Amino acid sequence: MKNVFRLVLAVAAVAAFGEEPIDGVSYPDRCGAVYDGVTDCADAIQKCLDRGGTIRFLGSGTARVDRTVHVRRSGTRIVMDRTFTLKLGDGVNAPLLDTPGAAYNYDDPRVDSERLNGLEIRGGMIDGNAEKQRRGPNYLTPLVKLVDVDYLRIEDVVFRNPRKLTTILAGLDHFTIRDIRFHNTFNALNMDGLAFSGSIFNGVVENVSGNCRDDMVAFNVSGAYNPAPGSSTPPGDQTRVGPARNVVFRNLHCEPGCFRAIRMICNAEHPIDDIVIDGVTGDSDAMGGLIGLTNWAEPAHFGRIHISNVFGRNTGTAYSYFPKPHGTLVWIGNDASRAEMKVDCTVDSLVLSGVEMAQSAEHRQSLVTLPKGARIGSLKVSDVTVAGAADLSDVDFIAGTPTNGAGEIGTALVRAVTCPTNCAFRAFAGVPIGELSCSDCSLVGARAPGSGIAGE
Repeated sequence: MKNVFRLVLAVAAVAAFGEEPIDGVSYPDRCGAVYDGVTDCADAIQKCLDRGGTIRFLGSGTARVDRTVHVRRSGTRIVMDRTFTLKLGDGVNAPLLDTPGAAYNYDDPRVDSERLNGLEIRGGMIDGNAEKQRRGPNYLTPLVKLVDVDYLRIEDVVFRNPRKLTTILAGLDHFTIRDIRFHNTFNALNMDGLAFSGSIFNGVVENVSGNCRDDMVAFNVSGAYNPAPGSSTPPGDQTRVGPARNVVFRNLHCEPGCFRAIRMICNAEHPIDDIVIDGVTGDSDAMGGLIGLTNWAEPAHFGRIHISNVFGRNTGTAYSYFPKPHGTLVWIGNDASRAEMKVDCTVDSLVLSGVEMAQSAEHRQSLVTLPKGARIGSLKVSDVTVAGAADLSDVDFIAGTPTNGAGEIGTALVRAVTCPTNCAFRAFAGVPIGELSCSDCSLVGARAPGSGIAGE
């Protein structure tokens, strides 16, 4: 009789809570999840997440989630077959997945009290179901919000159709994000891909592609965005503020629809330093260029930035910065024609190498745009190839802006710039440079080593 009673209890436990993990692996479909894209699987998934360990999604079904599910335990692994989909239910208007730190803004005293040590998300698709969501009032409603995590790993994941940001990633130390694709059929603003807030250290982001309807990587560590008085844009508070240091970005490919491959935003209190960007291809559709080192209303401070192997094109949306067809590959600071922004942007050291600039009559571009108020302490440029046969007599290699003039450069070392025979780049017209050394350069106006001020 006792054995029968124990068996009844065991059956009841399985019915209530699902099967126990097998070798540390939990399966939501054994806890009641039905992968038909209609049934809400949030409770079953949450039961598995609360156990920790590995949560395994098998097959090619779709698990609909009608509320946010929370990762609360360190060492959690969410592993999906490549054909599996996690999909946000209709009208949820909240993240599909988050961590404990996501509940607190940067000025909350509980920040850092619930850090996770280890989180992995691998495989499958995460679908934001954007057509069935309502746009929230600020920037804090992403599809996935992972905050205050050491040793985060996201690999081989497709993100689809967020209503606003795809991710918010903040308070990270030692992280790897690789083999990520954004596949969006919904079209709206602010659909940034990997959106980082502050306190970001020691990471690698590589092999990222797709058609984000905003920046593929948005790297904003500096705090709230406060729009100009009278603006219809609401304030956007940051999840975290804090510096960023020692992060490598490799192989970013923008498909049509991206604003930029990467935009970094900081201020003097929370600088960005020791950043490597190696491998950027594709088209960007913002005057901020393929790569932007920018700021909001406060002065910005970037330390050492190394950019290499850039083979892209800026198609140049005609904002107030420039009329078409002019564009740029790298933008420093913001243009003062926008009243809510100031330039005041310093880059201690900028290295650019292995760059191909595709020129045509429809799409001309400068290497760097440097508005007045922006300053590069040390600029090193090497191995730049200008492709195309456009008449470049009105394009600057290093440019200011028509609305705000040009910034300045402390020292510039330029090596091996190759242009077509009919190329007539103006080298640094209007950009004062303390010391310039230029060799193997087919640039109009470039001077010999040690010639002092250029662009007079």
